[in-house]
Amino acid sequence: MQVKRHLIQERAADTIRTKIAQGIWPKHLPSERQLAQQLNIGRSTLRKVLDTLTHQNVLKKAQPNKKREIASPPTATHTPTSQRTVAWLSPEPFSDMSQTSLRIIATVKRHLADADVKMNIIHLPTRFAPKSNKHIEQIVQENPAGAWILQSMDLEVRQWFAHTQTPAVVAGGITPSESLNSISIDISLAGADATKKLLDLGHHSIALIQSGRAKADDTKLASIFNSLTTPVQSSVIPVASTPESIPTALEGLFQRKSPPTAIIVDNPRNAVGVVSWLQHHGYKIPQHVSLILLRTQPLIDFCTPKLAHYVFNEEEACFQLSQWTIDLLDKKTLSQQHIQLDATYIPGSSVKAGLTPI
Repeated sequence: MQVKRHLIQERAADTIRTKIAQGIWPKHLPSERQLAQQLNIGRSTLRKVLDTLTHQNVLKKAQPNKKREIASPPTATHTPTSQRTVAWLSPEPFSDMSQTSLRIIATVKRHLADADVKMNIIHLPTRFAPKSNKHIEQIVQENPAGAWILQSMDLEVRQWFAHTQTPAVVAGGITPSESLNSISIDISLAGADATKKLLDLGHHSIALIQSGRAKADDTKLASIFNSLTTPVQSSVIPVASTPESIPTALEGLFQRKSPPTAIIVDNPRNAVGVVSWLQHHGYKIPQHVSLILLRTQPLIDFCTPKLAHYVFNEEEACFQLSQWTIDLLDKKTLSQQHIQLDATYIPGSSVKAGLTPI
C-alpha cells in the first residue's frame, strides 16, 4: 500500500506540473476541493502533494483562505513541449488500479526516465470511450504527448489512434489484424492450462472465481473454461470488489450438492479472499480443495500453503513498451509486432488429485 500511495502522489504532482507548464493554471491553482476532484484523490493526499511542490519551489507557501499561487508562472511566450513526454491512457483511475498495473506502470516509467522521457497517467473512462471520437480528441489535445501507451482500451479508441496516425502502442487487448504494435498478457491461456491440469488430476467439480467486469479478456477466460469443463460440473462465479462479495459467492457455492474440489482464481486479491474464507470454514488446501491462481504478486508469497500460480515476464513487457515509445518519440518507424507473453506455471503446494467432495 505504501508503494501505491507514493505512486498516486507522484502522479498527482506530475499532473499539476504539466498543467502549470501548459499555462492552464497561469497564476494559481483551483481550490483544494476542485483540485482534489480533478485529480481523483483525497484532500489529505492532495495536501501532501502540494507540500512537496512547495518544497520544490513549484508553488508558493500557502496563505490562509487563498488559492495556492504558482511560484514561477509561465510567460505569455511560453510554448509547452510534448516531444519527450509519453501518456499512459488507462480505462480506470489511478486510485483503482491493481497492484499489477501499478507495478508495470512504475517499471515503464523508470525505463523512460532513464532515457530522459516523462510519462503522465491519463484516465479515459470506458463509458465515454466508445461513444465519442470528440471526447478522445479532447483528451489528446488537453494532454500533449509525443507518444501514447493504450492500456486495455476499447477497439474504438485503438482505431481512433490508428486512423489519426497519433503515435501509440498497445498494452493488452488487441488482435493481430490491427496496425498498432501491441504486447499483451492473455490470462485465458493460463486459465485453459490450469483447467486442463485439474481435469487431468481427476477433478469433477471445478469453479472459476473472477472479477465481475465486462472486459474482453474476462469473457474469453470464462468461455474457454466452460468449453473445457463440459464433461464435468463447473461454475463461473463473478465477484464484485466489495468485501462481502467473495464470502457470499463461496457460501452459495459450497452449499450445493456437489461443492467444488478445485477452484481457479483470476487475481491475487480474490485469491486472498478465497483462502481466508476456506480456512475460516475448515476447508484445508489442498486436502479438501485444490487452488490455482492465474496471476500473482509478491503478497501471495506469504500465503500458506504456497499457491500454485502463473507468472508472466513483466520486465520483458515493460522494456518493450518503453523501447517502442522511445522509438516513436525519435520519429522512427516501428516494424509491426504483436507480442503475447507466455505464462509459466509454478506448482506450489495447493493442488492434488481430485477427491470426493466433502
